[in-house]
This record gives sequence, structure tokens and C-alpha cells, in this order.
Amino acid sequence: MAIIKYFYLLGAYTLYGYVNYVSYTNPAYQANLTTKIIFSTVSLLLLIGFTLIILIPEKIIRRPFSSFSRYTRVVIYIGVYIAPLISLYY
Repeated sequence: MAIIKYFYLLGAYTLYGYVNYVSYTNPAYQANLTTKIIFSTVSLLLLIGFTLIILIPEKIIRRPFSSFSRYTRVVIYIGVYIAPLISLYY
């Protein structure tokens, strides 16, 4: 089960890289470069935060990940794939 979690998180970082590549190179997403960098940074920080909560919750929030409610766990797992999409806003 742990290997599935790592592949899931690896897929999220791959999605982050792809979304940022599209955001910076596709003419449909032309905007102010400073704004793009800010949104990419916020997206990366959220992704790192979600990853740390999933991988080492005892050091971050001092309780195991399994002690969260099912709803909270699902929201965190979905957030891992939603966070990279913030980079496409601008």
C-alpha cells in the first residue's frame, strides 16, 4: 500500500511540472511573469504541504494520518492533484 502512495505523490509532482510547462509555454496562458511565478510558488508550497501531511504527519501535526476522518483524508488526497492546477489560473 505504501508504494501506491509514493506513486500517487510522484504523479502529483509530474502533473505540477507538466502544468507549469504548459502555463509558461502555451500562448493561451500569456500573462504577467511575476504573477505566474507567484501562483507557481503558492501551488508548489501547497503541494509540499499536502505531501508532508501524507508522508510524515506525526512530525507536522503530531498525530498519525490514519487518525483523521475519512473525509479529511480524501480531501488531502484530492488536494494533491488540485494544488498544481493553481498554476494555470494566470
